[in-house]
Amino acid sequence: MNWDKMAEKQAQLVTFAATDGAVLHGALYAAKDLSRNSNSAVLFLHGAGSNFYGSAFSTELVPELTGCGSAVFSINTRGHDLACTFRTKDGARRGGAAYEIVDECRHDIRGAVDWLAGEGFQNVVLLGHSLGALKAIYSQARDPHAAVSHVVAISPPRLSYAAFCQGPRRRDFLQTMSRAEQLVAAGEGEHLLEVNIPLSLLICAAGYVDKYGPAERYNLLNFAEDVTNPLLILLGEQEVSSDSAAFGGLDAILRGIRFKSDDVDIRVIAGADHFYRGATDALATSILSWLGWK
Repeated sequence: MNWDKMAEKQAQLVTFAATDGAVLHGALYAAKDLSRNSNSAVLFLHGAGSNFYGSAFSTELVPELTGCGSAVFSINTRGHDLACTFRTKDGARRGGAAYEIVDECRHDIRGAVDWLAGEGFQNVVLLGHSLGALKAIYSQARDPHAAVSHVVAISPPRLSYAAFCQGPRRRDFLQTMSRAEQLVAAGEGEHLLEVNIPLSLLICAAGYVDKYGPAERYNLLNFAEDVTNPLLILLGEQEVSSDSAAFGGLDAILRGIRFKSDDVDIRVIAGADHFYRGATDALATSILSWLGWK
């Protein structure tokens, strides 16, 4: 066993409260180089159905970030794992990817940033992958926190009803959406559906309509421009060159947006897929160089 590597990953387990009273958990990794970035912390947001203790991104990126003098706070949002329960002031609630309402991530992220600010961290970098990347952008567009200095979004999907309706799997998507809408109309919004578009997932009907429905609440193109922080969006070359309704050509589309922030960088990592297999070194280098930490 490599004890040096094990020591790198030791962390303080933390319990914190979202601003609506949900009780959540995370791990705080201390900075290794205290001579720089001592007031900085990276808040890491996992993707759909993942968690702070099983995210491959956390495993790969934590040593790089802490080695540059920043603490890393990797948290569970209420959407962690496939399904979960979490405590609130009104009792237990269902959560996890099967039951989450993405908009509620604002409470989770604000609560986590508040916790970091209370610990003396003055500059917080929001960093998320996949749905976590979308949440990072969404939260700062809809409910910005003054302690957040930068936003780094790794492969945020475009959750667009219109794009899915025009995509290569439009028939499957429309059939699934119709079934979900029927259940919601019948008062059965918590009925679980096993879906395979836009990804294989067990999700309640109300959650499916909220996340992918015609209201387009989480279409990246509808709110990314409102982020005023310096913003780095990273995408894999295999994603943007695919026919995926969520990622195909997304780099070019994003470059056509007039952002409110004067510091927006959209980068494509050569050869990378959605999980950056074999490309995590290039991913880390890109993030650290943009932050000015390398």
